[in-house]
Amino acid sequence: MDCVGGKCIYQIKYANPALTKGVLSNETFTFLSDNGAPEPKKGVVFGCSNYNKNFTNFRGEIDGILGMSYAPLSLTAQIRNEIKRRFSCCFVQSGIYPPHKTSFLRFGDDFVIKSPGGNVQTTPFVRYIDKTMYALNLTDISIGNNSRIGFPPGTFALKPDGSGGCLIDSGAAISYIQTEPYQRFRQAIMQYFEQYHLRIILAEQYHLDLCYQLPGNFNKFPSITFHFQRADLKVVPGNAFLINYQEQYFCLAMKPKKGRSRIGAMQQQNIRFVYDIGRRELSFVPEDCSQDAE
Repeated sequence: MDCVGGKCIYQIKYANPALTKGVLSNETFTFLSDNGAPEPKKGVVFGCSNYNKNFTNFRGEIDGILGMSYAPLSLTAQIRNEIKRRFSCCFVQSGIYPPHKTSFLRFGDDFVIKSPGGNVQTTPFVRYIDKTMYALNLTDISIGNNSRIGFPPGTFALKPDGSGGCLIDSGAAISYIQTEPYQRFRQAIMQYFEQYHLRIILAEQYHLDLCYQLPGNFNKFPSITFHFQRADLKVVPGNAFLINYQEQYFCLAMKPKKGRSRIGAMQQQNIRFVYDIGRRELSFVPEDCSQDAE
């Protein structure tokens, strides 16, 4: 950050090759309390972004990024006492509901688990070299109802050089898997679809890595499960694959990436996530997020 003439200019690189920059400022933020009354918080530091570039997996132009990490200037850090160091999100599935259906970010105790009989699972956050990120202990991946792929222990662990590890990251539109294990994961996906004799098509035109021609009546898409320490995150087919019936193709909504793995926003849809910063743990359960505002 560079400060000249009373102005502090920041530049943050985010989820390659995304970039945001602007002027640092502070303001009074007003939130609604439990009883609906306005509750002001003075002196909240925020970045006034005037340049947002290369957010290629998001539709339209974005206005900026809301920081919810461990970083000292994140919103959650600045209002940690007011929100009991907890927040929750539940992303509405895109392309399914009318435009007025909105995904809500909730703080403190302002959420209710709306998944009757649902199995709430909890996994701890792990210490990460970048202490601002939410890292999880990913141990394996499953495709459909088959057995796990069987990655060796430590495949997704944080390496001494800072590479590796797995982040849960709503700022990434889709999920990314480290390059080497991704190749084995990709091969397992291809082996699954071989039984249906589907034709692989060029994926670059869709900015993805693995795409198939979609027969008109095909619906045998598998779920994908990420196995974490003490918890299994099942991604339903509609969130694991980008499916376009009109243009008759579908793609795996995940890509390889050097460095570290990320569980992106598409794979988080219709799941209630609760970030408990005080306890350093993440809880989640399937939920119809379109009902969150009702």
